Amino acid sequence: MLNKIKLPNWFIIVSLLSSLAFILFLGYADEGYYDWRWLQDAGSWITLFIFWNVFFWTLIGIGIGLKHIYRKSSLLKNF
Repeated sequence: MLNKIKLPNWFIIVSLLSSLAFILFLGYADEGYYDWRWLQDAGSWITLFIFWNVFFWTLIGIGIGLKHIYRKSSLLKNF
């Protein structure tokens, strides 16, 4: 059984902001065809919210996986 792995707050905040910035850029480029008028469409927001959740939780999963793999390593001791 795995022990509970807690990620530091800075990692969660950085993951949140970087995933939000990346998804907003994708919305600007893909949904809005390099125009900000896509913000008026609720369907685009729903799609981007789903993409944001997938991307954010993927980053959190990668962080937990790295912390689990390198738990005793000196490289990520303070991670």
